[in-house]
Amino acid sequence: MAEKRKFEFFLLRYVPDVVKEEFVNIGLVIFESGENGPGFADVRFTKDWSRVRCLDPQADVELLARLEKDIRAQLMEMRDREALIRRMEDSFSNLVQVSGVKGCLSANPAEELEFLTRLYLKRRGAAKTETHPEMELEV
Repeated sequence: MAEKRKFEFFLLRYVPDVVKEEFVNIGLVIFESGENGPGFADVRFTKDWSRVRCLDPQADVELLARLEKDIRAQLMEMRDREALIRRMEDSFSNLVQVSGVKGCLSANPAEELEFLTRLYLKRRGAAKTETHPEMELEV
C-alpha cells in the first residue's frame, strides 16, 4: 500500500448577496502540504451551473467558469497557499469567497481530488451514497 500524504483544500463559494450569506460551492483547490516544498496542487470547478443560476439568475457563469483556468495558472506560478488565498480574497470582491482550509490524507492526489469534487461540487442524487475510494472493503 502506498504511503499517504498530507493535503489541504479549500472551497470557492459563489455568494451573490453577502447579507443573506447564501452560497453555492463552485470550486475546490487542493495543495500538498509538507516540508518538502511545493507538491501536488490543482483546482476543479463545477460543470453544472444550475445551482448558481437558481440562487442568482443573473450570474455570469462564463466569467465564473473562466476562474478555473486563471486559478490553475496562478497555482503554477505560486505554490504558497496563504498568498494565493489572499490574492483570491482581494480579487473577487466577496462575490466568490474562500472557505476555511480542511485537511485530508491520500496516497493518490488525483483520485482524492476527484472524490472531493464529487462530494462538494456535484449535485447529490437520491439513488446512491458516495463512499471514499480508500474506504471500500475488499471481499
